[in-house]
Amino acid sequence: MIYHRTIIDVADNTGALKVLCIKVLRTKYNRGSIGCKVITCVKRYIANKKVKKGEIKLGILIRQRSPLHRPNGTTVRFLDNSIVFVDKKNNPIASRIFGPVTQELRSKQCMKIISMASCSI
Repeated sequence: MIYHRTIIDVADNTGALKVLCIKVLRTKYNRGSIGCKVITCVKRYIANKKVKKGEIKLGILIRQRSPLHRPNGTTVRFLDNSIVFVDKKNNPIASRIFGPVTQELRSKQCMKIISMASCSI
């Protein structure tokens, strides 16, 4: 689960490496899971890229460390929490996404993120 002030990795090529979660949008208990929109602040970045330190960005969570239980009985768990920066229409800002994404993004209408990723689990 992602809460307020959680440090999250960035899984795209915008130049940000680590971000700080400011707010999880549209959730009941202010905790986010895969597919939730998150408002973040860039903490670590690569120079000469699209984002800078201190910028406020909107992102969608694509991987989480806590186990995700599916209706068929399987459990999916990743080694890190990762997001992808998006605009207001859920279109990714970056041109590449690193690592796998989950199938739960299909129900959240994030098909461009799934198609850009290397594989979906």
